[in-house]
Amino acid sequence: MAQILMEYIDALQAIERGERADQDTLLRLKEAGLIDIADVTHMQSPGPEFIFVGFTVEGLRLLKQSKLPLVDDQEREIIRFVVRGFLDRHDVTSKRELLQKFKSAISPTLQRLVDRSVLQVLNNTYMSETYLPKAVAFFHCGDSAALAFARRSTELVLRVLRDLFDRELESERNDQQQFASEEVEKEARAIDSSVESNMIFTGLFLAGRGQAGRSPLSS
Repeated sequence: MAQILMEYIDALQAIERGERADQDTLLRLKEAGLIDIADVTHMQSPGPEFIFVGFTVEGLRLLKQSKLPLVDDQEREIIRFVVRGFLDRHDVTSKRELLQKFKSAISPTLQRLVDRSVLQVLNNTYMSETYLPKAVAFFHCGDSAALAFARRSTELVLRVLRDLFDRELESERNDQQQFASEEVEKEARAIDSSVESNMIFTGLFLAGRGQAGRSPLSS
């Protein structure tokens, strides 16, 4: 039993660091009541396909008991600032903005967050670096509303994309269609009339599916 518990903790810690878990691990953690997963299986999948969408209360409790350092106060504030920039402005956050906000030497902190796959650096030119949040950043930012919004957005967009993809396969088209964000939003509104454009933007970004297969922030 102790060995199994340690395996659960190791797997949870790996997911928390932003590492991608294999399908068997996701299912074991789900069956143990430690994580929530979403079914993203489509017709061309060789088998069932799931993705991690969040820790359960029991999963979070086990992580805390493992005493794994999460993020310190400064890291959390930086992550929250980048997350809010993405959600509120649909934009990247520059290193210059961060320096103006925190007025301290934050380069080592930013590098740690990039190395740990919490933030994504886009422009790697000195003093012109720009950052975007990765999915795990929403968990670490300390903003429960932002985390809930990101989770709901991603689950909805993945569901819509799966439905659109399955419908395309049924049409027997020879070319693979790229779905525009407007089309995804229209389909999402058919599921939930309260859907906002910001939810589609966020869900497409976190699912790695911008228009024409690019991030919504791509030019």
